Amino acid sequence: NGGKHALFNVLGCLINPGDEVITFSPYWVSYPELIKFWGGEMLTIQSKVFDAFVPNLDDLEEAISEKTKVIILNSPNNPTGIHYGQEWMNQFASIIKKYPDIVVISDEIYNELYYYDPLPSYFYQSVPSLLNQTVIIDGISKTMAATGLRVGYCIGPKELTTAVGKLQGQSTSGANSLIQKALLQFDLNELGQYLKGIRQHLRANAEILRESFRENNLGKCWYQSTSAFYFLLDFTVTPVFSHYLDDKYPSGDFAEKITEDLLMKTGVAIIPGSDFGAPNCARLSLVSEQVPFSEAMTKLTRFLKGQYS
Repeated sequence: NGGKHALFNVLGCLINPGDEVITFSPYWVSYPELIKFWGGEMLTIQSKVFDAFVPNLDDLEEAISEKTKVIILNSPNNPTGIHYGQEWMNQFASIIKKYPDIVVISDEIYNELYYYDPLPSYFYQSVPSLLNQTVIIDGISKTMAATGLRVGYCIGPKELTTAVGKLQGQSTSGANSLIQKALLQFDLNELGQYLKGIRQHLRANAEILRESFRENNLGKCWYQSTSAFYFLLDFTVTPVFSHYLDDKYPSGDFAEKITEDLLMKTGVAIIPGSDFGAPNCARLSLVSEQVPFSEAMTKLTRFLKGQYS
């Protein structure tokens, strides 16, 4: 019942209490809670807007220990809207080859939603033997723009997928039958043509965002999003952030307060980054129609420049 369900099952079959799971920040909000549910401990590798939220793999190698059981990799990434490049993936593969007992969960739910070349690539493509310690998570809701039709799946070593089947068999059995019926007439051979317009739309909105930031001297918080349909905004490099650094507010993470003020003053809704492991940031979506999206960018940039305070 969705990619999240597949991830839930895989973690349930891999993690024992006290096992460490390494994630890269920013991360999808469910990762910490699913790890916690199964008794695992999450260790996070941080990244920064100045690096377009691409994590440093030297930090990963330093973080791996005897307790490390799983590494979760999400590319294309939610909430940043970027995918890690081939060079990064090759370096990642070189690290993972040293640790044959670590399982990599590759969350590829957005793998077809890219709108700038090069297209997403993965570590196991250069080192196919790593598939023996890899589980791929995917589903239909993003690629087919079927956000309510939740069918997810995992691909991995037979021993693990057999265990996943047993776990699901004692919980939810199978995917919702109504959703299965809804997909009967879907021609998967037409998926590439179907996605063409979606990719063009996302690229156009990414360009609107880029030009809006550049025209308003907000280049410090801009990076080139390439995939999925998100952008992560770092408030700390915008003029409005200084308004929250006085005696009125406690120091720390102001993301929830800033996004609330943005909503109340402009009507523009974006999601605080705190639960994504990105304090003082917020996730915005690129899926709106272009005219309202452009209007929203005008309001957002004015707010970020402090013109609504």
